[in-house]
Amino acid sequence: PQGCCGCARGGVRRLFLCQRVREETDRPTDRPTETMPAHDVPKSSPTSLKSVWADPRAQAILACTAYCFFSASMVFVNKILLSVYSFPFNYTLIFVQNSLAVVILIAAKHWGAISVDSFSWNTAILWLPVDILFVAMLVTGTLSLRLLVVPMVTIFKNLTNILIATGDRIWFANEISFGLMGSFALLIVGSIVAGFNDLSFNATGYMWMACNCVCTAAYVVRRWGNTSLDSLRGGA
Repeated sequence: PQGCCGCARGGVRRLFLCQRVREETDRPTDRPTETMPAHDVPKSSPTSLKSVWADPRAQAILACTAYCFFSASMVFVNKILLSVYSFPFNYTLIFVQNSLAVVILIAAKHWGAISVDSFSWNTAILWLPVDILFVAMLVTGTLSLRLLVVPMVTIFKNLTNILIATGDRIWFANEISFGLMGSFALLIVGSIVAGFNDLSFNATGYMWMACNCVCTAAYVVRRWGNTSLDSLRGGA
């Protein structure tokens, strides 16, 4: 009958359309798949040790921490050697410590950790007074440390900051704020009180400590002047 033929034709048509849709769906397309641009993809940025070391603030914190640690360690080690074990050879101790420092610097230069300029007689002559003051600072510091207790040595080393600030004011015309003046006044009062309560008072030790304060202040101020002059000369 005609109705049955129409149904049959309709069923065949629907079957054909379904087959075409299935083929279109299964057919691989040539269009590239749209992906998110690389710069839009969120990436995790882990902080590496190298990136942290490149930060100037991290370098400053590490340098200050290392300086405080080794400075305090050197004072205690020298005090133990000179007073507890009565090591008699002051200059040998200074020579060994400075030789070790030179070896460390050479190794650091070899490994590329630091850069050192080539030797220049002009630079050597310019820095000779600074080197002499540095040696005088080490010698007087060792002699005073043998005779005084560590707290007194630390207190009087803080007084050196007053001499340094005074030299900075005289030679470099840098102003001293009222806050610094108040701090210096407290240092002076504290040093006087500590001196009166020093049960192991030693006049020779205080004499060497006073010389050490003067040598240290002169060394720091002269080093600042040489650093400024050396930078103006282009490191020649």
